[in-house]
Amino acid sequence: MKEECKKLEGVGRKIAVKCKGLPLAARSMGSMLSFRNSLQEWENVLESPLWKVEEVAEEVFRVLNLSYSDLSPVLKRCFSCCALYHKDEELTLSELISIWEHSSHQTYDKLIFNDIGKVRSFSARDVSQDILTPYLLKSLKRVRLLRLVDCNLKELPQEIGELIHLRYLELREIPIQELPETLCNLHNLQTLHLEGCWKLRALPQGIHKLINLRHLLLGVEVFPQGLSNLTGLWTLKRFIAGRGSNKFGYLQNLNQLRGSLDLTLEDMDEDDDLVEAEKAELTNKIHILKLNLSTFGSVRMDVMDVLEK
Repeated sequence: MKEECKKLEGVGRKIAVKCKGLPLAARSMGSMLSFRNSLQEWENVLESPLWKVEEVAEEVFRVLNLSYSDLSPVLKRCFSCCALYHKDEELTLSELISIWEHSSHQTYDKLIFNDIGKVRSFSARDVSQDILTPYLLKSLKRVRLLRLVDCNLKELPQEIGELIHLRYLELREIPIQELPETLCNLHNLQTLHLEGCWKLRALPQGIHKLINLRHLLLGVEVFPQGLSNLTGLWTLKRFIAGRGSNKFGYLQNLNQLRGSLDLTLEDMDEDDDLVEAEKAELTNKIHILKLNLSTFGSVRMDVMDVLEK
């Protein structure tokens, strides 16, 4: 370790000589070297051909050119934005950030589509509709997990149905009002997480096609009849049944449900409602550990008795 430190010191002194005693050059070089810990990296700086660039006559600019060449492509773009200002012009942070943001969006567009077809997991927060484009979704050919949280999305592109390898789809805290029917083409989907989508009122009619679905987490009030075909479903946290709402028969074949289930009854005070409640066959759902019953409106006591058996 001591030997390497001595070598680093020796290389550092040689680099200092090249700075010609110029404070700005020394400061720039010191900043760059502070992020390099190996002797090889320091020697690469010392032997850089940029020290000999004839087009850059002044030594200070040679050093600055070397520092600039060492920046990442993204930082180079940000640094270049400063050229928009004249000498001695006052730079406001808000203006500079605004320019950087525009530049970063362009950089993002190039990066996001480079090898994106190999992506297996895609997670994002606070993205807008102009970023989640049909082209982006179609490019995620191998994605298995797609997670979008707190995004300003009014709709989900139809191309979501082309992500045939998708296993986990989370759309949480998003103001979408409906889901495209093409979502039901995701036959390998195992988890559909839609909690916090407060404007979403119903699921697609073709939900029965999601035969491998295990977990359905959502706050919608209206389920399609096809829910009863999801016989492998493990998680359904909330279900509303009653007159003008979902039918208890939708639960009849869901005997793999487990954990807890919040069941809300709405206006069930007629004879037919008792028959409907019996269709739920809750006694066959042996994996449910906790059943939370709540009522809204008038509900017959014998309906409650059937469900609590």
